[in-house]
Amino acid sequence: VAFHRLVGAAGDADLFGTRLSQILTGPDRDARLLRTDGNTVGVGVVRFGPLDGELAVVALLERGEPGSTEGRVDRTWAAELERLARLGTWSLDLATGALARSDTLEELYRDVGLDADDPHRGGVERKQADALRAALAAGASRPDDHAELHLPGDVLLSCRAEIEWTADGTPVRVVGVVRDVSEAQRQAQRFADLMTVMPGGVAVLDPAGRIVSANPGLCALLGARVEQLRGMAAVALAAEPPIGRHPSWLRPVPPGAQDGYRVEAAPLLRADGTTVWCELDVAGIQADDGSTQWLVVVTDVSERRRVAEMLRRAGTIDERTRLPNRAACLELLDRLLAGPNRDRVAVVCGGLDDFQRINSSLGYDAGDDLLVTLAG
Repeated sequence: VAFHRLVGAAGDADLFGTRLSQILTGPDRDARLLRTDGNTVGVGVVRFGPLDGELAVVALLERGEPGSTEGRVDRTWAAELERLARLGTWSLDLATGALARSDTLEELYRDVGLDADDPHRGGVERKQADALRAALAAGASRPDDHAELHLPGDVLLSCRAEIEWTADGTPVRVVGVVRDVSEAQRQAQRFADLMTVMPGGVAVLDPAGRIVSANPGLCALLGARVEQLRGMAAVALAAEPPIGRHPSWLRPVPPGAQDGYRVEAAPLLRADGTTVWCELDVAGIQADDGSTQWLVVVTDVSERRRVAEMLRRAGTIDERTRLPNRAACLELLDRLLAGPNRDRVAVVCGGLDDFQRINSSLGYDAGDDLLVTLAG
């Protein structure tokens, strides 16, 4: 309800499917939110997630307009949200070179054991500011910068910075966000390790249907190197004609295993041009940029299909003559008699006179040879 009031929406129906970039502009610490009536309101943005690999949560804190106390949120609430998100912010005045860090950023640096002013491991803010100044001097219109700090204890800090501009297009300061993404990095490493040890094939496909990553099991199954598979379109793997831009077995799916689906058998092309029949389990996963990717688990079912075909043929094909047996003939007749041309169906029965004498005088092997010869 509070969000509906903030954006001026009557309910969820007015907002469903709207991208955050369509209603938010500017840096997170001082963003502008576009309301449904066309006006804007100042907000602070604190981002959480992804949570459980599926959801991302964004908190919008109404700042109010300059000189107004209406709608303002106590800074302690914003600071607490930043602590929960394991992030902090900073700004550097381009005119004076003065650097200001938020209290939450100072706390984050202390938690991870980083001396931010250490010339060797610290100083990331000024380095990013220098990089953005250089980009401006080189003619870049709206540069941004991303750096990663790898610290002892498997700590990883993601540092993003951009330039803040005045209404007339003058750069005034560099603003940045530093976030502890160590846990997300550990989860990504666990996922990569799991893909590596899985005996079956696993692939991650981007929203365009291109392979982003493939595990050794898939490389072995398709007889290709990972370098060959990475960037390959899914349609290049399909042995059947695609439906639109993607193969028939690749369908839109929201993130989450509960919305996944299984394809019992799909023919895939190997690197040598041969076909391998596979069972596909497909689910949606959320990428770092918020887009939905496909996670495809591939299992070779070629031997399973071969055995099933052998069993099917064993129950419908006469072992000696290789002609349809009684059960197969009855099934065929049922199908023909149920069809549109059932009035034109005729059955001709034939027999061999004195066939028993051949078995009795020459033996059953000779009788079998005669049957095979007549079956042609």
